[in-house]
Amino acid sequence: MLRSAELEIHSWTESKLAQHVKLYLAHKCCHLWYIHDAGHRDGYNYDSIGATDGGFEQATVGTGFPSSPWVIDHKRVQLGHGKALFQHARSALQGWKHFQLGWTGVSDDTPVKEGAGVCVVAKTLFMWSANPLKIVYVKEHVLPSPLFPSSLRPGSRHPGAPVGSRRQVFSFAHGCLEGHLLAGEERFAVEWDTQDDSVWFDIYTFSRPAHPLALATYPLVRWYQKQFAQDSSDAMLGLAAQANKC
Repeated sequence: MLRSAELEIHSWTESKLAQHVKLYLAHKCCHLWYIHDAGHRDGYNYDSIGATDGGFEQATVGTGFPSSPWVIDHKRVQLGHGKALFQHARSALQGWKHFQLGWTGVSDDTPVKEGAGVCVVAKTLFMWSANPLKIVYVKEHVLPSPLFPSSLRPGSRHPGAPVGSRRQVFSFAHGCLEGHLLAGEERFAVEWDTQDDSVWFDIYTFSRPAHPLALATYPLVRWYQKQFAQDSSDAMLGLAAQANKC
């Protein structure tokens, strides 16, 4: 069975060069595992494949979404306004910009297409870990605008969104494979509401421990999950701010 790689680091103050070398080696290890290890061939380590396909509003879930004992996380932030920003945010997702956070990353040449293998590398405490996933789906959606007033959504321009208005959504999800520290699925989406012109970034996840190490350190795991959602949102907000200056 594929196991997560744990690459020890000796100091929090190590040079950036050393950090990049470790990240490079972890990526190479993961790519080799995808080719040679049974973990990729055996597939996902959970049953509700594709359950994150939906749930684009707060407190909603996709069809067939799993219940307890899964932990559900949802982070949603407004990036700004306009079709151009939506297209920029979509390109950022396709280039994994939301994952390049310093302490976590994905090789930027990883294709965003259904069935593609993904290696997520992260530094937690005094080690690097590399975990295998696979992209479950990639979708371009055209959805109705929400039925509740857009005034309830922070930053929206107009007092309401009439029935018949549309949202364009680009989304993809990756699911955990055998050997990942966690089981579950994570969806990333960018959305453009054509009624109020608002652009949103959305992360939706269900997960639970799938390895004794994750179970033993679960409070820390949860802290890192929440930190990732915050840092990823901040990264997308930063990219949006740069795009708005152009």
